[in-house]
Amino acid sequence: MSQALTQQRLRIQFGKQGALRYVGHLDLATTWERVLRRAELPLE
Repeated sequence: MSQALTQQRLRIQFGKQGALRYVGHLDLATTWERVLRRAELPLE
């Protein structure tokens, strides 16, 4: 018996304020990827 897969899109909107404004784009992208992988969310 196959289970129905559900698909969900999530859009996150955020801003860089305070000391975070000095963090570069690539460092921030790496951090987001690490956070999502540690949360064990399925990514495409």
